[in-house]
Amino acid sequence: MAQYDSASIEKRWQDMWKDEAVYRFDPKSDKPVYSIDNPPRYTSGPLHLGHATGYSLIDFAARYRRMKGYNVFFPLCFDVNGTPIEVKVEKKHHITKLDTSRQEYRRLCEEYANGFIAQMTEDFKMLGESMDPSIYYQTDAPYYRKITQLSFVNLFNRGLVYKANFPVNWCPGCMTALADAEVEYRDNVNKLNYIKFMVADSDKEDDYVLVATTRPELLCTCKVVAVHPDDKEKAHLVGKELITPLYGRRVKVISDPAVKLDYGTGNVMICTIGDKDDLMWVMKYHLPMEKGIDEAGKMTELSGKYAGMPVLEAREAAIEDLRAAGLLVKQEDNPQQVSICWRCHTPIEFLQVPQWFLKTTSFKETILKRADEINWFRVHEDKAAGLDQLPGVGLGPEQAEGVRHAHPHMGVREVRPCGLRHGGAVLRRPGVRRPSGGEVPGVRREAYRMHRRLRHVDGLFGILLVQHVLGQGRGAPQEAVPHEHEAPVS
Repeated sequence: MAQYDSASIEKRWQDMWKDEAVYRFDPKSDKPVYSIDNPPRYTSGPLHLGHATGYSLIDFAARYRRMKGYNVFFPLCFDVNGTPIEVKVEKKHHITKLDTSRQEYRRLCEEYANGFIAQMTEDFKMLGESMDPSIYYQTDAPYYRKITQLSFVNLFNRGLVYKANFPVNWCPGCMTALADAEVEYRDNVNKLNYIKFMVADSDKEDDYVLVATTRPELLCTCKVVAVHPDDKEKAHLVGKELITPLYGRRVKVISDPAVKLDYGTGNVMICTIGDKDDLMWVMKYHLPMEKGIDEAGKMTELSGKYAGMPVLEAREAAIEDLRAAGLLVKQEDNPQQVSICWRCHTPIEFLQVPQWFLKTTSFKETILKRADEINWFRVHEDKAAGLDQLPGVGLGPEQAEGVRHAHPHMGVREVRPCGLRHGGAVLRRPGVRRPSGGEVPGVRREAYRMHRRLRHVDGLFGILLVQHVLGQGRGAPQEAVPHEHEAPVS
């Protein structure tokens, strides 16, 4: 028996599938439509085993539904925007978005991303993936941007999106906000520093409270010190004021049950914002948020002599100054899990930055009800994007103002002279027209209309989910000004 020649035999079938358009979606067909929300693959490098596995699982569903008589919508698509591509471009050319013009930066990103598409398409073909190239899209195409912008404008006009300053997971390396799902963790050992906070207006000469902290560089943003209400030894401190070391600011002592009695000294420095515990207390007690660290991961003018220093450098400098002033009592090794960016592995910070947010609190119960009606094949604790826990959905960090140079989906320009006035802000709707059939590669005009109706809009799932829940409602726009705690931490 002759040996099976996989290369020649598979190529013959691949060519036949292509020539006879076996996998073509027919917009004129009367067959029931089975639409697959195919995640566009980032063009930040060649396909690997994980892609082969993931897309083959999707392909199983596509082929099965075709055999069951469905008109399957399964587009070939690529994501040529976003931070993964920016990270690769910056490494390749030894640049950053801060020292490169927007035009040149975008050109390099487009050149890099588009350079992988032909090979990745061939790889998908060799894998036997039955994606349909006649409904091809990539996320930097003009028509694609217009669709996403129209979705945003529609929601803006209905009062469902708003702009606010709110703490988010921020990667100083990528210079962008991260969703909780984009945050990874790695084991680390840092130093727990025991430092003296002098008691204000005390009659005693050396009256101090010992506070343990891993982030002495954020003493400039210290707002309060907290103790546990069951800690009888510290009950007399509640209501008193302490003097922050190095800065001499007066902060009050409060009691809160979330303080861990068995960690450090049981006295917690609450600053803006060192970790999620700080964030929780800041929101609970409506503490004013000061910015000690900027978007580039360097200390701000608020930190005084440490301004401009990277965080780790400022931390070491602060420790040395505390030691020299006799305010550092001791240090201990402190095993912890540090939050890092999944793309560049830089430690993240909690920063208050301008963001567009999608209002969800009014629709949370409706969305959760719809989620319960779905037949989930794999139960996941984050069902419905965690809407049972999060009050809103972030739409991304100032994408129109240059934080993500290569991620221009929502080109929002705020102007004063004219535009759509809403909640005190002014929005100019980008010029949008329906493209002709020739502007959408390989898609006839009628197929394009179907394409618009069914196609996945990457990055805007939250928007489309709310639009789906709202149905065709065209009621008066809601007030765009959010409740002060409506914005999410994501």
